[in-house]
Amino acid sequence: MMSLPASLRNNHELQSVVRHNSRQLVSHYDLYATFADIAAPNRPPNSKAPLLHGSSILKPLPQPRSCDRLRIPFEYCICDYPKTTLPEDDASGREAAAFMVESMNKIIQESKTYRNVCEHLTVSTTPVITESFDVHGNLSIYKVTFATSPGEGLFYGHITQDRNTGEFSILSRRFPRLNAYAKSAYCAEEFEYAAYCHCNEVKSTTTTTLPSPTSSTNDGGFIKKLLRF
Repeated sequence: MMSLPASLRNNHELQSVVRHNSRQLVSHYDLYATFADIAAPNRPPNSKAPLLHGSSILKPLPQPRSCDRLRIPFEYCICDYPKTTLPEDDASGREAAAFMVESMNKIIQESKTYRNVCEHLTVSTTPVITESFDVHGNLSIYKVTFATSPGEGLFYGHITQDRNTGEFSILSRRFPRLNAYAKSAYCAEEFEYAAYCHCNEVKSTTTTTLPSPTSSTNDGGFIKKLLRF
């Protein structure tokens, strides 16, 4: 939400720009650039202090506005790309999930502090949910929602697969966890990737079920329910 100061409300050009920008895709980088613009409105365009990755919403925004151009990670992009839900536990999805879980294990193993207290993870027997983006070219793009064992940790991630070679490449910088993990990751509270950790000795365990493909991971109420301890 943004309200212009009374002293600027008669500036119809500024009002028009801000109103137009309110319907554009923006990121926190743009918010930071706006603060910088307010603090130093006469800052030279080629100035490198501070380094800005965004654009002030008080001025016309550069086009086009897409997630990749705005440095928004694929998994947090709110653009509604068309996709198709594959049959439950589709072979491609389960294979992709296994590839992602191995990358999670690699992160744990690279930590000298936590590799001996966190369990090795595998894909759970819980059915994997796979959504395929409707794209052309040699790459298939999937959103895969999967559970890990032990602990039934619930995650989702984005991954590509070369249609010619079958090779996978992970798009997600990390895999967001969709259920609570305080009890299962109590031994790794300070770990940056605590969500991946299932401690060797767990205080108590809970079971989870995968959300239906129609459930949105951006639904605040749904997430709050999942994270409730």
